[in-house]
Amino acid sequence: MSDGGADRDISLLFDVFVLHQRVRSLLARALSGTELRADEYAVYSVLFERGPLTPTQLAASLAMPVTTTLDYLRVMTRRGHVQRARNPADGRSYTVSLTRRRLDCAPAHQRRVERRGAPAGRCPEHAGVAGARRLAGHG
Repeated sequence: MSDGGADRDISLLFDVFVLHQRVRSLLARALSGTELRADEYAVYSVLFERGPLTPTQLAASLAMPVTTTLDYLRVMTRRGHVQRARNPADGRSYTVSLTRRRLDCAPAHQRRVERRGAPAGRCPEHAGVAGARRLAGHG
C-alpha cells in the first residue's frame, strides 16, 4: 500500500495520462470563447501546417483511427471550416484542407493558445520529457 506521497512514480503511462488531462484543460481554457474545442485543436493544427491531406494521411498524423478522424471532419465541414477536393495523386479519393475563412483565423487561435496556455517554447514538445513531467506535476 502506498503512503500517498507526491514523490512516488507510478509509471510513465500514468504520467502520460495526467499530462494529457492537463494539456486538454489548458487547451480548453485557451480556446474558451471560440468555436474550437480542445479535442479539435490538433486536427486544425495538422491541416493548417500540412494540409491538404487525405483523411487517411490526417489520421496517421494524429495517431487516431480513420473513423474518428472522419467524425472530426464531418463537424468541421458543417461549420464551413474544411473543404474537400479531388486528390490529384488518385482521382478516386479526396483531400481535405481548411477553408480560407478558417486559415485566416488559425494564427490568431495559435497565439491565443500560446498566450493563455503555455508560453511559446514552453510546450512539452519543446521542453522535452522534463518539461512534460513538470506539466503533469511529476517532475
